Amino acid sequence: MWYELDLRVEGSFATWLESIGIFLCFLPAYAIVRSDKNKVISPISRLFFLALTAAAVFLAADEMLGIHERVGEKMGNATNLGAGTFLEGFAWVFIYGPIILGGFVLFAYTVRDVMKYLTSET
Repeated sequence: MWYELDLRVEGSFATWLESIGIFLCFLPAYAIVRSDKNKVISPISRLFFLALTAAAVFLAADEMLGIHERVGEKMGNATNLGAGTFLEGFAWVFIYGPIILGGFVLFAYTVRDVMKYLTSET
């Protein structure tokens, strides 16, 4: 029973529930992309919400299947990053990090776009 509730174990019941939760949290982003009433935001902002939806699907799969652990292990073995330190096994951050930074730039543009729309309406 404890094995199935341990979030450190990939493929357990707990990680399955976590994956479903991640996916459900991003469903509103998909609704924004699919909405026909949402023509006021720019195409780049729509791209942000589409990327957010794709990220949700990937993160849900990643959490269930442990893709980041496998990628991190291969990168750690190839580059010897963090060997012998507390960072060992976290080499996946060097792959996911730049992607996340690009997402933050897109997020900032989207917030600016939405705020511009809101201030013009009021």
